[in-house]
Amino acid sequence: MDPVRHPGPLARWLAAKLAVPAVLLTAGTTLAVLLCGWTRRAGDGELAGGWFITNVFISSGPVAVAYALAGLALGALAGLVLRRALPAAAAALAAAYVLHEVLDRFRMSLWPAVTTTGRAALHVPYGSMLLEHGSVTADGERVNTSLACVGTDGSALDACIRRGPWTDFWSTYQPRSHYWPLQLVESGLLLTVAGLATAAAFALLRRRHG
Repeated sequence: MDPVRHPGPLARWLAAKLAVPAVLLTAGTTLAVLLCGWTRRAGDGELAGGWFITNVFISSGPVAVAYALAGLALGALAGLVLRRALPAAAAALAAAYVLHEVLDRFRMSLWPAVTTTGRAALHVPYGSMLLEHGSVTADGERVNTSLACVGTDGSALDACIRRGPWTDFWSTYQPRSHYWPLQLVESGLLLTVAGLATAAAFALLRRRHG
């Protein structure tokens, strides 16, 4: 029976077409993530960069699986819309690229960052992703990216403050402890995209052949 000519089994046909690769992608990507984590723990984890580096962040948690499933769903939808393999593959690749770039740009905004002032602003916790930093002038204005007095402490810091027009320091960062919240939020967004693309694919099939 040709599922395209018989509306009844359309949903089952598409579900079967998506289920098998989804299971394989989930299993394979999960294995790759576990292997990546094992190699980082077995060696020097810092050689690959901090947890916030794009490649490290994506390859070390559930976000990797969510990206794979979103790509699968976008590919299925593109195939149904365009009905030609190469244009559909190109469209799906372009959509996945845009999705990746958008999330990469706004990743550190997906969970509230920590802002600290005073001496602590000059020494953020090890392993943190520093987003913004600067000094506060006498009239209360925050000056971004000011490196004034960075690297000083104690009496040297007090002397540095007295010499300059600033009265305080501030920094905004994502600590290492925010790794999992950021992973889960981004994974949720990607799975939402996957769900919407899948729902759109089913709706398109029903509309064409219902």
